[in-house]
Amino acid sequence: MKSILHYVFPLLVLAFFSCTPEENPAGDNGFDVRLDIPAEIIVEADASSIEFAVLEGKAPKQSDMMILEGLAGQKFCKILSVTTSSVKAELYDGLKAGQHKISIQRGLEVKYLGSTKISLKELADDELVRPGAGSTIYGKVQCNGKGIEGVVVSDGIEVSVTDKNGVYQLASKKKYGYVFVSVPSGYNVPTDTSLPQFYKYTEKSASAPERHDFELTTSRDQTAFNLLVFGDIHLARRHNDLAQFPRFADDINKYISEHQSEVFYAVTLGDMVHDQFWIPNNFGFLEYKEELKRLNGLPVFQTIGNHDHSIAYNTEEGAVIEYRENLGPNYFSFNIGNVHLVCLDNIACITTANVGSFNTHKYEVKLGTEQMEWLKKDLSYVSKDKVVFAFMHSVWHNNPGTKSYSSGFNMDDGEELHALLNAYKEAHVFSAHSHLMWNVKDENTYEHNAGAVCAAWWVSGYLSPGIHIAKDGAPGGYHVVKVNGKDVTWQYKGVDLPITTQFRTYDRNMIDLSPETQVPNATQKHKDEYIASAQYWLTPGVENEVYINVWNADYDWNVEVKENGFALKVERLKCTDPLYLHTALAKRQNSNTSSDGAHNYHMYKVVASSPNSTLDITVTDRFGNVYTEQMKRPRPFSIEEYRTY
Repeated sequence: MKSILHYVFPLLVLAFFSCTPEENPAGDNGFDVRLDIPAEIIVEADASSIEFAVLEGKAPKQSDMMILEGLAGQKFCKILSVTTSSVKAELYDGLKAGQHKISIQRGLEVKYLGSTKISLKELADDELVRPGAGSTIYGKVQCNGKGIEGVVVSDGIEVSVTDKNGVYQLASKKKYGYVFVSVPSGYNVPTDTSLPQFYKYTEKSASAPERHDFELTTSRDQTAFNLLVFGDIHLARRHNDLAQFPRFADDINKYISEHQSEVFYAVTLGDMVHDQFWIPNNFGFLEYKEELKRLNGLPVFQTIGNHDHSIAYNTEEGAVIEYRENLGPNYFSFNIGNVHLVCLDNIACITTANVGSFNTHKYEVKLGTEQMEWLKKDLSYVSKDKVVFAFMHSVWHNNPGTKSYSSGFNMDDGEELHALLNAYKEAHVFSAHSHLMWNVKDENTYEHNAGAVCAAWWVSGYLSPGIHIAKDGAPGGYHVVKVNGKDVTWQYKGVDLPITTQFRTYDRNMIDLSPETQVPNATQKHKDEYIASAQYWLTPGVENEVYINVWNADYDWNVEVKENGFALKVERLKCTDPLYLHTALAKRQNSNTSSDGAHNYHMYKVVASSPNSTLDITVTDRFGNVYTEQMKRPRPFSIEEYRTY
């Protein structure tokens, strides 16, 4: 029961009859205790104790035990205090209304005192939900008017949990101006467009108590659910992005409609907008929220990225103001089924500065002391057998390159975060920022650098319509993470591609990416930049090499290639992607259109015996899913050959 006591003196409650001495069993069983046992006692619903008047000064000892026997069986209740006139005993948890026999036990002896009917009185809402001592934010978390116990609530610094009536108390200084609920498993919150409303903004001064309630609804069974993960959307009203984004939204809606019986949620990984273009291109958070309407109400939880920080401020606290005003807390948690999910802010802005020709933020990659302490408090309510998902914008580990394991941390406090997450059965971190794809296993943790919705800032689709490709050759798209109980699987889905498409093949004999064919009229600066990125492909191939870009591969994937039934040797290598070079890098007009081609470690190579043989390619992912292609050669290398729309 709660430590705040609400009890009723027998003299103040409705007492119809008292037991007479004749109703008690004969004898005093070696000790003499007499209490006034009313015929009925009315107890407030959140009462922690019950009190009886002592008759003739014959009180029990405080070392005695009171026994209440009713519908819940025999319950032993500790005696809290004894005077010559009254005795107070602790009520048992889950008190049930109804007739109860009252006895006192001393050692091995028991004395029956009488019987009473205990009735429960429900408290009025204004009696139940009121600020506790030192509380400045309080309220009720409920579903259909009934409070929900055990829900975690926070202001971004302090963390509390609701009591059995769904009431929470926070001794908050209101530093960030909001309070949020960590949505419990089995429940949903309302959405505004596709934004879950799990937070409320505070309204009063730091010391003034204020009430904020949260109304939840029950969800469909969450034992199995789908989580769609969106990296780097980068809407900025440039590169024809607002014409391309509907294709992404249509792809999402189509995929969900094909799996109508399943449960779906989504999380972004930051850089939904692009700070440098908020004002000149008139595209910011308000416009982004309008675009989210295309997702037909899909709940999308948001993670902040470096380009979601306002360049109007030179400090981290100032730079997140506009984000918080439009999208809510920049770090928080929620729960779905057996998974605890945390969206984190690992961008710590230092100042604004000119980077290239853009005015943007300088920043450190870290959570910082305050957020890390909040995370420790939040995770203290999560049992270690749970699966934990964490979402952040900038990468956590360094790219492992040719290794399958960690090669150190990109975050200043990455090791401290690892210690927290590694204590759980399984933890997955989803990051973005690089616009690349790679995976790294680190003990119980797994990081997915998860690619980008915009691919390379929507450039290839702008310069080469029909091709939507990132710097490493991965298609623009999103992760589909499937959870069944505590089992987690994942696949990457390219926009306008079936989920069964997990790689792309290139016939090296057909590729000519020489500067003379790709950038004949470019400035010398552009030509030099192109050559630096495309050097692997600058001369036509004649060695019958075939390249296979398996964009989401990790070191538990397997690639097999057969030519006329004979297996070819498969080599994994560091390489740039020729299609990106051809459709984006070669066609850019200035250094701000896109970045250079990036080396990736998910390219595979085989050498065939002839230029016109057919290859049977089989790729098997870590979960046993098999993807195949029969590659008829020579395969042309052109936009028409590879376009998806």
